[in-house]
Amino acid sequence: MTQLIINGVEYPYASKDKYQCYRTYKAENLRMISGRLVTELSYAVVVIEYSYDYFAPELMRRCLADLRPGNDLSVAYLPPDSDELTTGVFKCVKPPAPTFAFGRHDGIARWHNIAFALEGVAGID
Repeated sequence: MTQLIINGVEYPYASKDKYQCYRTYKAENLRMISGRLVTELSYAVVVIEYSYDYFAPELMRRCLADLRPGNDLSVAYLPPDSDELTTGVFKCVKPPAPTFAFGRHDGIARWHNIAFALEGVAGID
């Protein structure tokens, strides 16, 4: 089952709680004339958190190029309330910071410990 496609690139299926998709609310603190501090909920956005053990070098290069801060990303994602992919425009709020290592058994070099977070640009209902 596909969970995440970013700019046309399908990312590997992440298991064991390494894919999260949830709704969060943007809020703003306002000071009233009386001096009270009030929190106003403005709108909800979708947040996607994804982590994976290792990527092939080609996928890692594409991931780093796409997930630069400020880039608008065309994302198809699996929401928690549906079995079908939903699309939206996202920004990367936590870019990946992978480490480079060699496999224990095969000695092949891989990027591993890849984790990033995306946040929807437009509010949702």
